[in-house]
Amino acid sequence: MQPNESIKNLYNRLLDITNALLGLGKVFGKDELVRKLLGCLHDEWEPKVTAIEESKDLKVMEIEELLGSLMTREVKMNKKSTKLVEKKPQEERRKDIALKSTHKEEISRGARRRRLRPLCETILKIRKDE
Repeated sequence: MQPNESIKNLYNRLLDITNALLGLGKVFGKDELVRKLLGCLHDEWEPKVTAIEESKDLKVMEIEELLGSLMTREVKMNKKSTKLVEKKPQEERRKDIALKSTHKEEISRGARRRRLRPLCETILKIRKDE
């Protein structure tokens, strides 16, 4: 599979090659075509290839069924990559932070009030004296 090549184009190339070989007398069974098509895929397709190999009997699997499965996966991968490109760069994103009050914070506020109480009392005494 060539970079950025679609499943449809890959299949068309495979058909061209097999038709040319058919003209030379080499005949491929449908199970061979399925295996050849799966073998042509990039490493990013490896999870899908493994899932197909384990869940389906490749000897009786139709090439059209395989193409449908691969094209569906290709559409999902393209949508995912399009969404990643459309997102704003990290610097431009606005991050909102929500703070949650905990028991520790309440204790620390109480401790702060206790520390400030003598200061406030001193200020109140000074005002009364004036």
